[in-house]
Amino acid sequence: YCGERIEDLVMLYHEATRSAITAALKARIAARLADTSTGRLQWERDAAGAYSLQLPYNDRNRELVRRVLLLFNLQEVIRQRNSSLGFTRFPFKVFKQEMWDIEHIDSSSERPLTNAEDQLKWLAAAQHDLPQLKATPILLQRIQAFEVAKHEQREDFQDIYQAIVELAGEAENDTQTKNGIGNLTLLDARTNRSYGNALFVTKRRRIIENDTAGQFIPPCTKNVFLKYFDLQGVARTSWGVADIRAHSDRIAGALADFLPAKPLN
Repeated sequence: YCGERIEDLVMLYHEATRSAITAALKARIAARLADTSTGRLQWERDAAGAYSLQLPYNDRNRELVRRVLLLFNLQEVIRQRNSSLGFTRFPFKVFKQEMWDIEHIDSSSERPLTNAEDQLKWLAAAQHDLPQLKATPILLQRIQAFEVAKHEQREDFQDIYQAIVELAGEAENDTQTKNGIGNLTLLDARTNRSYGNALFVTKRRRIIENDTAGQFIPPCTKNVFLKYFDLQGVARTSWGVADIRAHSDRIAGALADFLPAKPLN
């Protein structure tokens, strides 16, 4: 999966000490992340002097994004193992048996849903979770009227869609923010493709349902939808700019041993 030969990794065990083996493995991982043939990650400094990890999702970076997210999950398992949480293993066999997508946590699309059936499915999924968002009676009435009206008599779907997205706090995330590493996670293809560009609150419910049913959810994906990275702890049903930045910072912190050094200026 990572492009390394098993024979080469076995040879590392000829090193004198465990710490030397660990250092050699970390050096190999760092070299893989620095390999620009699979993409490019870099640091960006804002006006306040704070650094953020930049790895946008695009065709060039797709494989590197996948590697970074997998490594993030492995580091989380190591963190849990070394803490009071007890011994935890990453289920490599299960991981290899599944197909994994790079999931946009906030996947609300700027491209409108034009198919009437798709519009009704999206509204049905959203309605299930609107009580958590404290939707107004007027908005609920607009949705119900849309569902029962004939096509030519319906309100413009995009107007209702935009109202719901704003209520969910997802309108603030622009395309660049949505494609950043802080808005990305690993998710099995079946789940990811079953709910499309659903609201965060809907995805969160589905992830919790799947986890409760015994389906393997990568630990960092579970942490995202349970909002473990929410530093304020006040909005469990939305995913905004602050969440994306907190998630990105957590990734950068977990992978500090493998990332390139931050520029000095």
